[in-house]
Amino acid sequence: MDLIVQDSDDYLAADEVIDSGHPEVRALVSELRAAHRGDVDYARAAFEWVRVNVSHSFDVQDPRVTLTASEAL
Repeated sequence: MDLIVQDSDDYLAADEVIDSGHPEVRALVSELRAAHRGDVDYARAAFEWVRVNVSHSFDVQDPRVTLTASEAL
């Protein structure tokens, strides 16, 4: 399957759920980017950070359901 993207910004823009401008999210982004200059290393570090630090509500039997990145943090 080929995916054709007219404007990649459509997939990278912030909105009410993707709150990438939130101060806590920005701080984590800065921390990870400073430690991982290459894009692949940075993407891997971000993925691994989420995998280790963000639990799925159901898996840990937490009644809270988070929606945004800042809520998950």
